[in-house]
Amino acid sequence: MKTKVMKLNENVMEEVRQKMEISIEIEEHDKSSLYVENYEMSNNVENVVCPKIFTIGCPTENNNSNNSENNLPSNYSNETLAKAVQDQHSIVIPSSSGNGKATMQSTDKPPGSKNPKKWIVLIAAFTTLGVATGFPFNMSVLYVEWLQEFGKSNSETALVQSVCTGLFLIGGCISGIIVTKYGAFKCGIVGGILAAAGLSISFVATSIFFLVIFVGIVSGIGFSLSFISASTSVGQHFEGKQRLLALAFISSGAGVGSSVLPNLLEKLIQEYNWRGTLLVIGGMMLHLIVNACLFYKPLSKIKHITSDASSESSSKSTNSICKNCNSPGEKGIAKNSNWSINDTKSLKRVSFSTSEIRRVYEAIEKDDNKNMYQLLKQLLKNRLFMCYIFAQALCVAAFNSVLIFFIDFYQFNGLSRTQAVSIYLYMNVTSTLFRFIPGLLKQIPHVSVLSIPVFSSLVGAIAMGIFPLVPPSYSSFLLIACLYGIGLGGMVTVLGISIIKLAGEENYSAALGISMTCSGIMNAAAGPISGFIRDTTGNYDMSFFCAAATLFMASVFFFITMVARFYTGSGSNKSSRLDFELFIRRKSRRRSSILPWRKQSVDISK
Repeated sequence: MKTKVMKLNENVMEEVRQKMEISIEIEEHDKSSLYVENYEMSNNVENVVCPKIFTIGCPTENNNSNNSENNLPSNYSNETLAKAVQDQHSIVIPSSSGNGKATMQSTDKPPGSKNPKKWIVLIAAFTTLGVATGFPFNMSVLYVEWLQEFGKSNSETALVQSVCTGLFLIGGCISGIIVTKYGAFKCGIVGGILAAAGLSISFVATSIFFLVIFVGIVSGIGFSLSFISASTSVGQHFEGKQRLLALAFISSGAGVGSSVLPNLLEKLIQEYNWRGTLLVIGGMMLHLIVNACLFYKPLSKIKHITSDASSESSSKSTNSICKNCNSPGEKGIAKNSNWSINDTKSLKRVSFSTSEIRRVYEAIEKDDNKNMYQLLKQLLKNRLFMCYIFAQALCVAAFNSVLIFFIDFYQFNGLSRTQAVSIYLYMNVTSTLFRFIPGLLKQIPHVSVLSIPVFSSLVGAIAMGIFPLVPPSYSSFLLIACLYGIGLGGMVTVLGISIIKLAGEENYSAALGISMTCSGIMNAAAGPISGFIRDTTGNYDMSFFCAAATLFMASVFFFITMVARFYTGSGSNKSSRLDFELFIRRKSRRRSSILPWRKQSVDISK
């Protein structure tokens, strides 16, 4: 079998490494040498056979190499070794202890492969969002109880939900960075613990300030971590249009939670009063920990296979990660072929000393921090993205500024507590149903995702403006509440899809964090301001009119973003040829190389 020998340039490999988030794990073998494990390289670069630990599976020109240190033993099973090299998510590590054992190491399949676990993750994320967003944004029933219990003003009492939802959103930026660094599994568990602890401790609350600290701050941070962990985990297991539908599906979980929790809270308050209700809901939040355990994504699976060979334990340090690495031919190694190692040429293995690896590890740590700073800087310079984020912040603040007062507003206009909760339920059901619409519209060609928030904010503005004008009756309030739910449902679901559209899928976590932070800042102030207007005027009319004006302003900015993107394109900086080739469509008949000197034409995913 003839192979085209090509020497990889060290500078090019360094550029590749810098353009990908490389996760480094140091594993010690025989105390004298360390192997660097790269989890991202083989997931993104499929045609260059550089397995996870830099045991480079590349044929060399020398068939009769006698360097035992750089060659794998020849009496490994040809079939096993061939499979390990052809499957670029596996490697074979010879034992350094001479016990005849070898280790085959492999990682999970990429997101696009058939992975039944992703459906379990989807259900777990759905329930997480149902609990983590359903409670913070639906404290209207508890708001009435706190108003009567502590006798404070509307603006002071509204601080509890405003601080909780504000930190839920503001913490998105920090939570996004933390989840990116430590993973959805660990952060989801911490979020569940904080959410449960904050609500449970509030069982002994003696003032509004106490509730602000524990329900608002402690639980709010926990809800934020749980939300980002669930969203990130779904993004890791799905891709393409399937990812958009998955995000729309889990966002509908918030609608389901919003529909169930108000009635559940009402029943619990009748049975155990508001203190016992917080204790029960705190126990319910422990389910967030269980869901977070399902987000765990093992980095590697270790299998031991027997070999009669022994290998040298000592290895020399080198100054380059892929020095003198040779790649296979242009078309790579075909999968499911009968190609065996011994039929071709030897495999080279590159190892490092301890001090060498430590320097590499520290350098990559600095590069990761630098890349995160550059990413945030790039997003903040994206004018279309920032215009959209400003409009989104106005929209979220306007919707939530009156949501907390709905139960009290209906009772203020002569409706019973049961009727008020019933209207609130139907509003949330309508919102949940319309959360699926953006995901379905995205499947229709030539339908702009950015047109959906324009429509949703206008519908919400109309509903807000009509609320104080309609005659105070159950049927009229029910109709307007459903109209409000249409605007809210379309707005909430399209946020994630629009962020992907403007910032890119690879920047989703950081962009989502920025958007949540901006929304949280305005949302934290919106509730107390609306409550202050209620205390000053003696009714809710002016609060609804101000919210309607804010939503109309948001729709204008959404429209500007949509038109500007239509004429200017994506609005993001153009990537280099290497950036484009890293996102080559996987459905291509052949896997194109990321190497810049390969001149063949490639299909770039749009």
